[in-house]
Amino acid sequence: MTLSSSQNKKLVLLLKKGNQKAYQKIYIAFYNSLCKYLLNYTNNKLLAEDITQEVLIKLWTNREKLATNTSLKPFLYKSAYFTFIDHYRKNQRINEKLEEIRFDLLQEVIEEEQSFLEQRLGKLKSAIDQLPDRCKEIFLLNKYEGYRYKEIAAHFNISVKTVENQIGKAFVFLRKHLK
Repeated sequence: MTLSSSQNKKLVLLLKKGNQKAYQKIYIAFYNSLCKYLLNYTNNKLLAEDITQEVLIKLWTNREKLATNTSLKPFLYKSAYFTFIDHYRKNQRINEKLEEIRFDLLQEVIEEEQSFLEQRLGKLKSAIDQLPDRCKEIFLLNKYEGYRYKEIAAHFNISVKTVENQIGKAFVFLRKHLK
């Protein structure tokens, strides 16, 4: 609905006096077009409708402050745009704050996990130190140095089966001491 200059002026004067029928005409005339306009910015129908409602409610609330020569269409579209910008900025601040909180929580979890891992590694090293000397040497060569059972057997001049038994004993001992 397009308003002529005289219709616009008449509606503004009536609106300033608190005439609800004038407000209703304005509401009906601009609601759908403002929603469509805002949908271009928001890509969210509900948000566009909420902002439109907010703009039209502000129009009613601040009706006495309107200048009598105010052209409603540009005024409402500008108000809708600036209200959208306000919502956008508010959302940005909220998102930034949420991201900051998420980062802080992740840092805490990482620090706790790091502390937990360091504690477990300390217990593991302590338990490995308690292994009998030959068993400890065989275990460390296999698990830390990456030697194969055959290589360890050749190094100590023992059978592969003995290496397997020593590794098995080390695991049994470690499981028992780490519980």
